[in-house]
Amino acid sequence: MSMLSRGPQIDEFLKDLFLVLENTCDIVFFSHENMDPDAIGSIIGMIGFLEASFASKFNYLVFPPRISKLSRKVIDALQFNISTIETIPSTDFLPILVDSQNISNVIKNDEILSKSLQERSIIIDHHFAESSLTYRFGYIDSTSQSACEIIQSFFQARAIEPVEPFNRALLAGILYDSGFLKYAQNSTVHAVDQLLGTDFTLNDIRQMLNDSMDLSERIARLKAGIRCNLTKIGETVIATSEVSTFEASACRGLIGLGADIAMVLAQNKGEVRISARQTDDCHVQHGLNLAVIMQAIAPVIGGSGGGHELAAAANGTKDGAEGLKKAIKLIEQELG
Repeated sequence: MSMLSRGPQIDEFLKDLFLVLENTCDIVFFSHENMDPDAIGSIIGMIGFLEASFASKFNYLVFPPRISKLSRKVIDALQFNISTIETIPSTDFLPILVDSQNISNVIKNDEILSKSLQERSIIIDHHFAESSLTYRFGYIDSTSQSACEIIQSFFQARAIEPVEPFNRALLAGILYDSGFLKYAQNSTVHAVDQLLGTDFTLNDIRQMLNDSMDLSERIARLKAGIRCNLTKIGETVIATSEVSTFEASACRGLIGLGADIAMVLAQNKGEVRISARQTDDCHVQHGLNLAVIMQAIAPVIGGSGGGHELAAAANGTKDGAEGLKKAIKLIEQELG
């Protein structure tokens, strides 16, 4: 989908959003657990967009309070204050869900509250749409490489130029989720070109996102390799493993070791997470969509799943081993 073809849908979304905001004072941004630079960049970018679009100011809060180490580094570099909260306010507010579509992923112990918030949430996301979810309205574009790219298109639609630090926040999210443009589409490059300022370069953003693995993450990767099981389908190698944390990083490590497809299970304190990755070559050859696989195993682990064709995940509370077996079986059927 080109930037031009996004125009009417964006205009319609922004029209609906602005109507709602006319009677809004408080906004709570929701995203996924352990928010990455795309989630954080989306929130900061959206705050910048709303501040540039409205004379009146809103009160902004962010939930959940858990932010990744790299995202914290980005926030510190931008010197931007984000007001995270531990509990959901009892007062009336507008919930905006970015870089995610299912609010129950972060509100796990209150089904009534989760359902209520989901139904009145506004969604801004770039993952494959979860058809079973309800929400007030939203803008979901799986052709975008990041949620930050979508929000940059909001700026473009309103002929607003993002200023510091909002431009750098959006650029950091785009570079992070596109693998520093490795997975970039034409629209991704176009967004980056618009965001680059005269007082900073792409290398400045790379330095901001440069984060070496700490000891626990390196150990998790090594354990994933030691515990790895291999399934071979023709010339395609599927590597599966289990760790207690850093499952996404462990997945990337198994791909780096030579797997075509990697899936890593993490089970910790009743929470089940399965992360999946595949190589570009594997996707081109087989057309496998890992987001569809993760959505399909979600009922097995009692949760939800989604993501992208090359990288996806599922979260739940039930038997993760069964979920992993189901995923392998589905991939075997797809590769046939």
